[in-house]
Amino acid sequence: MALVVVTEVRPYMAIGVILKRLAFILIPLSVLFIKYYPALGRSYHRGQPLYTGVGDGKNALGAICLITGIYFAWNLLFEHKNKNGKSQNLHYSVYLIIIPMIVWLFYMANSITSLVCLVFAIFLFLTAKHPLFNRDPHKIIIISVVGAVIFGIMELAFGIKDNIFIMLGRRTNLTNRTDIWEYLLGMAKNPIIGVGYESFWLGERLNIIQGRWGPIVQAHSGYLEMYLNLGIIGVFFIICWIFSGLISVNRHPNNDYPAAMLRLCFILVVALYNYTEATFYGVSSMWILFFIGIFNIPGKSTPYKQPT
Repeated sequence: MALVVVTEVRPYMAIGVILKRLAFILIPLSVLFIKYYPALGRSYHRGQPLYTGVGDGKNALGAICLITGIYFAWNLLFEHKNKNGKSQNLHYSVYLIIIPMIVWLFYMANSITSLVCLVFAIFLFLTAKHPLFNRDPHKIIIISVVGAVIFGIMELAFGIKDNIFIMLGRRTNLTNRTDIWEYLLGMAKNPIIGVGYESFWLGERLNIIQGRWGPIVQAHSGYLEMYLNLGIIGVFFIICWIFSGLISVNRHPNNDYPAAMLRLCFILVVALYNYTEATFYGVSSMWILFFIGIFNIPGKSTPYKQPT
């Protein structure tokens, strides 16, 4: 599906069209379901309502808001023109209607992972709009990588991750996620090749896990999920894909700066999202966006004129 998009004449305008049309359907429909059709837009866990909208869970609703929020932020902050030079940005009234809906759905879904990722995406776009990066686009790639390295060093030295979770109103164990991660790591029998492609959550092993932790069917971490199924080799492939995508994006800014920033956003957001959610497998919209970000089809970009 990702290849279908990136082989379009203007691939990143095509993904914009897809996300726009999905947003016009899924966002208002989620609001409608939650407010007026609770049997369709809500589920319950231990007597507490979970607002799902058109998703199959609150995290799925959060992912819908994240993906559509990325598109509208990108469309709002970067000017897009067709081949005749006419602007293709949406009318301001569309933002006034859709953005409040997305904000409200984020509040109802209470999906902190998706919210943090959207804030990061908006910050990335705002940074990319700064003249320092606008006139030398490659710097934004360097800053992103250096920022990730600095965060890793600060986490190792000071453990700032726990303070961030507390600021976000979450427990430091990420709602028992860290306890589950430790338990699942203890069940990994072959650290090199794992148990086989999407084979970890099967058979007696699944019964044992669910008997202790309840009805879970994923590790709530894309990197751990890949490790359990395909071992260190699988995680190595993920890391290689991320870096190959960043290298590809680094060649893209001078041709089509807005598209390059959208690609960079997809790669970094999906990499961040998979820290507490698992989407590096199966059928997942985040997985598809990741591939759209890293795939590069030679010649599928239009020249970009630097702002004056």
